[in-house]
Amino acid sequence: MAETCQICKKKIGLMDIEYTREGLIMHYQCIPTFEADPEKYGGKAKKELTPSEEEELEESAFGYGENEGSFKDVKASLKEDKLKFRKKNKGMVLTDIDLPFGRVFWVTVQFFGASLLIAIPIWIIFFLIVSN
Repeated sequence: MAETCQICKKKIGLMDIEYTREGLIMHYQCIPTFEADPEKYGGKAKKELTPSEEEELEESAFGYGENEGSFKDVKASLKEDKLKFRKKNKGMVLTDIDLPFGRVFWVTVQFFGASLLIAIPIWIIFFLIVSN
């Protein structure tokens, strides 16, 4: 592999997870550092992270060593962003479930058939025991 991470300038080893974003090759652990200041590394600045990107950052930061000073800053800003997102997010209200009648009916028939396959042998065993 012998690629060099463009964030921390260290070699990406065979057992390291390599990640490419905006044409930059980096360690998977360097993603939070890159996301904190993408312009510093030649990337495009983003105004706000989407919820899935925040989740991805949090997951990538999970296994990273806490002894790095820059990571603590990224982690603190990530927590702040997460709190802001939770305050802005109103949540989701489920108002409708669209299930076709045919599928619901078919699941009911399957459940009935499976119940018969289980109930008939139990019924036969029960009457054999009771009749003796």
